[in-house]
Amino acid sequence: MNQNQKRILMVVIAMVFAMLIYPPFQIVHNNGLVFNMGYNWLIEPPQQWDVAATVNVSMLLIQWIGVLIVGGLAFSLARTETQESKVSGSGVMMFLLLRLIRGFCGFVYVMQFFGLYPVLTWLQQPDAVTGGMWAQALIKVLTLVLFGWLFFWLRSVINSLHTKKHGVPHPALAEKKWAL
Repeated sequence: MNQNQKRILMVVIAMVFAMLIYPPFQIVHNNGLVFNMGYNWLIEPPQQWDVAATVNVSMLLIQWIGVLIVGGLAFSLARTETQESKVSGSGVMMFLLLRLIRGFCGFVYVMQFFGLYPVLTWLQQPDAVTGGMWAQALIKVLTLVLFGWLFFWLRSVINSLHTKKHGVPHPALAEKKWAL
């Protein structure tokens, strides 16, 4: 591990810790409405309507995953030539990192389908649908399209890189569209 990689590692650890002590909060009402309450110190959650907010764990995990992906890419790019020669000639780490990013994109893609499930309940009470609800549904659909495209595009990128380096497509992805 060189000096730049140590710095990157320290920054990633500091960011994850900072996100832990200053997380996003939300309030979930009995009728299922969720109000994002912004960020605050972990020991001082915001309050509204005499209800204390709780940590929005899903948002916090997504932020951590984003930091770890970007930090991992930076860590990998900060390698020196002597470190690169220690890695096998097949570029195992590069393919592993690309497959991990593809897995994350696939996870977000599938989760958007579950996130759109409440839209089906709108058919029962169309009068209760607000503009904010439509905006959230639109954001979920756009996220679904973007991460679905990334998931399938990364498959072709990994296969073309593997073909360029080894002459054959990646064995795990050669004939399976959904494989990681």
